[in-house]
Amino acid sequence: MIKKVLVACLLLTLMGCQRLKDEVVERFWHPKQEQSELKESTKEVKERKEITQTLTNSDLQQLNVYLSHLSNSGFETYNKENLNHDQLLEFGLWLYLGNMVKVESKEIDGVYYSVFNYDEFSHKISQYFDCELEKKGNDEWLFQDNNYYHPLLESEYPLNTVTQVDRIYDNGDNSFLVEGLVYRFESSMDTHIYEQYLQPKSTWSPSMESELIGNITTTLVYSDKLNHYVIEDYQAKYYPSDEGVESESSNNEEFSYSYKKDYLDKLDFIEEGMSDLDYLYDSGTTVDFVEAEGTRLKRWDDMLNEIYSLLKTQLTESEMKELKSKQLAWIEYRDKTAENEANAAGGGSLTTVVYNSTLATLTKERCYELVNTYLE
Repeated sequence: MIKKVLVACLLLTLMGCQRLKDEVVERFWHPKQEQSELKESTKEVKERKEITQTLTNSDLQQLNVYLSHLSNSGFETYNKENLNHDQLLEFGLWLYLGNMVKVESKEIDGVYYSVFNYDEFSHKISQYFDCELEKKGNDEWLFQDNNYYHPLLESEYPLNTVTQVDRIYDNGDNSFLVEGLVYRFESSMDTHIYEQYLQPKSTWSPSMESELIGNITTTLVYSDKLNHYVIEDYQAKYYPSDEGVESESSNNEEFSYSYKKDYLDKLDFIEEGMSDLDYLYDSGTTVDFVEAEGTRLKRWDDMLNEIYSLLKTQLTESEMKELKSKQLAWIEYRDKTAENEANAAGGGSLTTVVYNSTLATLTKERCYELVNTYLE
């Protein structure tokens, strides 16, 4: 039975999820082996099961809140075996100041600092990570008398970034794999507006505009020491941005924004990011191959939808009407091609893998085609 635990002042509820029984799963043929060398083998594995559909909008919203603290603070990676002390300090600062928690201040040698008691600061961090903070400062932080000291900030943190949970998997070993997408919207300190963006994206109103800027992958595990779930590993990947170039070139009349360049960079970044699925391909099990190709398809399909939505704002009514007709024809071609490829695979568990793999590859090609053809 999955335990319900309090994490970051919110109930991290994962309803309707049960651990699955171990089962024997057929290994895939490894392409580097010669056919004569193949031998039938089995491997006992814990099957990972997607549970996204079993969660309510309230469950997803609570997870969005939890993960958005990380994305809002600019947190990029966490590995318990190789802790980044400086990054943990900056994240702790966000948990206080980004959430407008009142802190004491103190003047030291003519500089005013925000004061954070070590034990309280560590408790904030423990809502996310089961780790031991070092009792030391750095070039920006001071540490003395069991307190961290950070120079007072002149401006507040903007609330303009949210992580939207995309998929959740029960790993079958009391841990959960969570995949999410990071969106940025017009900067606002209005808590009411920010809370709207924390709701599942399926509930957003048409007027809520946002930009997809990256994705995250994290594993939640149960900590017996802390008696709640914590992050075991976390990886955020942000798409390349032209904001710096635009800022530096604001006085240059020849500068012009290129949607094509921006989206080609995003497409390349998505393709490079597929390397986080290598562990699934390397496992050689049917269930992992199915999951890998399903995830690959989902990422390319999401990007195709984003590009298509952008084109609605870029093309004329007649151009959009023509594109819609071509898109419907392409969908028919894509589905038929995937079906033929799957049938040629000879049936069995390989069919689903080949079907999704073909859909993903064709969708990826379509993304590049639309960007190169229609965007400038």
